[in-house]
Amino acid sequence: STLIGDAMHPFVPNLGQGACQAIEDAWVITAGLGKGLRGDDLNHWMKTRRQAKVKYIRRTANMLGRLTQSKSALMHKGLGLFSAPPMSWQMKSDFRYQFDRGQADLTRQS
Repeated sequence: STLIGDAMHPFVPNLGQGACQAIEDAWVITAGLGKGLRGDDLNHWMKTRRQAKVKYIRRTANMLGRLTQSKSALMHKGLGLFSAPPMSWQMKSDFRYQFDRGQADLTRQS
Protein backbone atom coordinates (compact mmCIF):
# COMPACT_ATOMS: atom_id res chain seq x y z
CA SER A 1 0.00 0.00 0.00
CA THR A 2 1.08 3.59 -0.60
CA LEU A 3 0.47 6.39 1.87
CA ILE A 4 -0.22 9.96 0.80
CA GLY A 5 -0.74 13.35 2.41
CA ASP A 6 -0.72 13.52 6.21
CA ALA A 7 -0.39 9.75 6.51
CA MET A 8 2.94 9.81 4.69
CA HIS A 9 4.30 13.16 5.81
CA PRO A 10 2.62 14.50 8.95
CA PHE A 11 3.15 18.24 9.30
CA VAL A 12 2.36 20.60 12.11
CA PRO A 13 -0.83 22.42 11.05
CA ASN A 14 0.71 25.87 10.57
CA LEU A 15 0.54 25.90 6.77
CA GLY A 16 -2.54 23.76 6.17
CA GLN A 17 -0.68 21.66 3.61
CA GLY A 18 -2.03 18.15 4.33
CA ALA A 19 -4.58 18.05 1.52
CA CYS A 20 -2.32 19.95 -0.87
CA GLN A 21 0.48 17.48 -0.36
CA ALA A 22 -1.94 14.57 -0.82
CA ILE A 23 -2.88 16.00 -4.23
CA GLU A 24 0.78 16.38 -5.19
CA ASP A 25 1.43 12.83 -3.95
CA ALA A 26 -1.43 11.52 -6.09
CA TRP A 27 0.01 13.32 -9.12
CA VAL A 28 3.41 11.70 -8.60
CA ILE A 29 1.85 8.27 -7.98
CA THR A 30 -0.13 8.58 -11.21
CA ALA A 31 3.07 9.41 -13.10
CA GLY A 32 4.81 6.40 -11.52
CA LEU A 33 1.93 4.08 -12.39
CA GLY A 34 2.10 5.41 -15.94
CA LYS A 35 5.74 4.30 -16.02
CA GLY A 36 4.67 0.80 -14.97
CA LEU A 37 5.99 1.05 -11.41
CA ARG A 38 4.27 -0.97 -8.68
CA GLY A 39 4.74 -1.85 -5.01
CA ASP A 40 8.08 -1.04 -3.41
CA ASP A 41 9.44 0.35 -6.67
CA LEU A 42 6.57 2.85 -6.81
CA ASN A 43 7.00 3.80 -3.14
CA HIS A 44 10.74 4.35 -3.56
CA TRP A 45 10.24 6.34 -6.78
CA MET A 46 7.61 8.53 -5.11
CA LYS A 47 9.80 9.15 -2.07
CA THR A 48 12.73 10.27 -4.20
CA ARG A 49 10.51 12.60 -6.27
CA ARG A 50 8.78 14.18 -3.27
CA GLN A 51 11.58 14.31 -0.68
CA ALA A 52 12.86 17.84 -1.33
CA LYS A 53 9.41 19.47 -1.44
CA VAL A 54 8.21 17.63 1.67
CA LYS A 55 11.36 18.63 3.55
CA TYR A 56 10.84 22.28 2.56
CA ILE A 57 7.16 22.26 3.66
CA ARG A 58 7.97 20.53 6.95
CA ARG A 59 10.82 22.95 7.73
CA THR A 60 8.69 26.00 6.86
CA ALA A 61 5.70 24.80 8.90
CA ASN A 62 7.92 24.10 11.91
CA MET A 63 9.59 27.51 11.64
CA LEU A 64 6.25 29.31 11.38
CA GLY A 65 4.99 27.38 14.38
CA ARG A 66 7.99 28.39 16.47
CA LEU A 67 7.57 32.04 15.45
CA THR A 68 3.84 32.24 16.09
CA GLN A 69 4.05 30.40 19.41
CA SER A 70 6.87 32.56 20.70
CA LYS A 71 6.19 34.35 23.97
CA SER A 72 8.29 37.32 22.85
CA ALA A 73 6.26 40.52 22.61
CA LEU A 74 8.76 41.87 20.12
CA MET A 75 8.25 38.81 17.92
CA HIS A 76 4.46 39.23 17.99
CA LYS A 77 4.76 42.92 17.17
CA GLY A 78 7.05 42.06 14.24
CA LEU A 79 4.70 39.38 12.95
CA GLY A 80 1.86 41.90 13.16
CA LEU A 81 3.65 44.09 10.64
CA PHE A 82 3.41 41.34 8.04
CA SER A 83 -0.08 40.07 8.79
CA ALA A 84 -2.88 40.32 6.26
CA PRO A 85 -5.93 42.48 6.82
CA PRO A 86 -8.78 40.81 8.73
CA MET A 87 -10.51 38.10 6.71
CA SER A 88 -13.86 39.90 6.92
CA TRP A 89 -12.29 42.93 5.19
CA GLN A 90 -10.80 40.70 2.51
CA MET A 91 -14.12 38.94 1.94
CA LYS A 92 -16.02 42.23 1.68
CA SER A 93 -13.44 43.60 -0.75
CA ASP A 94 -13.58 40.46 -2.91
CA PHE A 95 -17.38 40.46 -2.88
CA ARG A 96 -17.43 44.13 -3.88
CA TYR A 97 -14.98 43.42 -6.72
CA GLN A 98 -17.01 40.45 -7.97
CA PHE A 99 -20.27 42.43 -7.75
CA ASP A 100 -18.84 45.50 -9.50
CA ARG A 101 -17.30 43.32 -12.21
CA GLY A 102 -20.61 41.53 -12.71
CA GLN A 103 -22.44 44.85 -12.98
CA ALA A 104 -19.94 46.08 -15.57
CA ASP A 105 -20.45 42.89 -17.59
CA LEU A 106 -24.21 43.38 -17.51
CA THR A 107 -23.87 47.01 -18.60
CA ARG A 108 -21.69 46.01 -21.57
CA GLN A 109 -24.15 43.32 -22.66
CA SER A 110 -27.16 45.65 -22.78
